[in-house]
Amino acid sequence: MTRLVGKTYSAILLLLLAFVVHAEAKTFRFDYQKTIDAADSVEFYLSNIPGRIDVVGGADNQVIIKAVKFVRASDQEEAEELGAAIDIKVTRTENRISVLTDYLKSARKSPSFWDRLFGADQEGFGGVDYSISVPRNCRLELEGSPGDIMVDGISGDLYINASHGEVRLSAIAGNIDIEKNGAGEITFKDINGDIAVSASSCDLSLETVDGSADIRLTSGDVRGNGLQGSLIIAQSSGEVNLRQLSGDVRLRSNAGAIDIQQDSGAADIVTQAGDVTIKTALKTYKDISVRTTAGRIVLVVPENSSGLLRLETGAGEIRTDLKLAVRSVTKNRLVGEFGSDGPKISLTTASGHIEVTEY
Repeated sequence: MTRLVGKTYSAILLLLLAFVVHAEAKTFRFDYQKTIDAADSVEFYLSNIPGRIDVVGGADNQVIIKAVKFVRASDQEEAEELGAAIDIKVTRTENRISVLTDYLKSARKSPSFWDRLFGADQEGFGGVDYSISVPRNCRLELEGSPGDIMVDGISGDLYINASHGEVRLSAIAGNIDIEKNGAGEITFKDINGDIAVSASSCDLSLETVDGSADIRLTSGDVRGNGLQGSLIIAQSSGEVNLRQLSGDVRLRSNAGAIDIQQDSGAADIVTQAGDVTIKTALKTYKDISVRTTAGRIVLVVPENSSGLLRLETGAGEIRTDLKLAVRSVTKNRLVGEFGSDGPKISLTTASGHIEVTEY
């Protein structure tokens, strides 16, 4: 018992000493800058671990790379040694410029216990924050983890591979492809081009997008406003809230409420658990279909619109205030037509109410 108490006391003391050493460490910063003349249609590649990446479209044909190395060290001498172990490599081949953040081995040959404990002898000792200006007509490839990524004012295609950290894209005229494995919101604003996203657990926001979007999420909420183009969403869980949507929407979800206001286009929605609300202008000749296992379905259509309605619920009520020409009706199923020459509308829920009304 005495030996066990002694070991426990030693472990606690060691942990306390670790916190003291960690608290005494300071953050040191070292500036880096490089300017490269480039063609208007240059391709730019950046790989960084860890640190922030900010890229903006500039007014001239130059690539301006500003970087800040940050390291955690106990004094200036150690900081300079660690800063030298972070190498920023810039290479150019024809119209492609590449920046690689290389974490070299620390100059110390025998890392101390504290180095091993806090990772100071490897990539844990610091990182690089980048602020970069590129020509507007630039194709970008960015790889970073962890750290936020921001891109603004680019007229070219964009590829991003990231993990933890936010991704914020604005004023982009080009196709966008994002692969993300880690927490952190993805935000699109003022985009003119197609979007493809494959991510794990993160929320996603789209505002003023002119182009199609294909979004695949493990989990996370999706919000959108002012979307011009077809939209595909596949997610395991999370809420979906879309406003001013002009384009067909195809949505697959296991769990989460869905609320859509659609100015034009068709809808194909399948969810396992969650209420579905659609307010649509019915400006489409394609089918509108909603299927849910457990959830309420509400459809709101314009007054004096047209459509062929098929409503079915396993355990719930069916309510509508439309003036229908009823074709068939039972307790759990209703088929009827309102107006003429409208789209086919199918709403099915295994356990939930169905309501169809006008606005």
